[in-house]
Amino acid sequence: MSFLAIDIGNTTIHLGFFEDEGNLIRLPSVLSSLQADFAPVALKTRGIDVRNVVVASVNPPMSDVVEMWARNVYEDAEIRFLENGDVPIANLADRPHEVGIDRLLGAAAFYRKCKKQCIVVDFGTAVTFDVVSAKGEFLGGAISAGIALTISALHSKTAMLPFLEQTAKPARAIGRNTKEAIQSGLYFGFKGLISSMLEAIEAELPEKSAVCFTGGSLDYLAAEFPEAALEPNLTLEGIRLTFEEI
Repeated sequence: MSFLAIDIGNTTIHLGFFEDEGNLIRLPSVLSSLQADFAPVALKTRGIDVRNVVVASVNPPMSDVVEMWARNVYEDAEIRFLENGDVPIANLADRPHEVGIDRLLGAAAFYRKCKKQCIVVDFGTAVTFDVVSAKGEFLGGAISAGIALTISALHSKTAMLPFLEQTAKPARAIGRNTKEAIQSGLYFGFKGLISSMLEAIEAELPEKSAVCFTGGSLDYLAAEFPEAALEPNLTLEGIRLTFEEI
């Protein structure tokens, strides 16, 4: 069944249209803002018969904005907001309702692909580590500040540090000026975070895990972790998997 999938995050809204055969057509992403501009999405889907809109959200204020837009543009479509209990994965967290649905969707989608114990590292507003057992159970994970959030905080919470765009690997760890020092701290700091967290998580598991990177900044450290699969559409694929099995 074809449908429009919408993943509402804290910083960005990701959208995609799944055709009947399961092929994904990526649509323009939209900033999560009360003034969000969906015009490029409406233009891209013009002529497509959108009968179902399936939404997963970790940003309640934006959920209302997206629903209003979808009802105005796709008047005949049925709109469904997914809940944690809809995702086809056993949630073993102590407080299952507190787990972000994006984490469950990514965990379920990657487990279906690799069919073994796995870890999903999502580089979004936060960097999350989500662990799935060999039986396909969501075990929990870890949450840290994301790359863009860290860059923003360094600038907004200090008097003199500049705002920098996310950059490639620095030429050296010892920065010779403020810009280089920030770039080094970001790159090698997050490299250490990912490496240390994966090592700590693996130490608590019975076997070696499959690992994947997803999220808006998944490419930032990809070269440092060649064993990690890159899954840029993982949450959208989790939405498809869930919608097909409801």
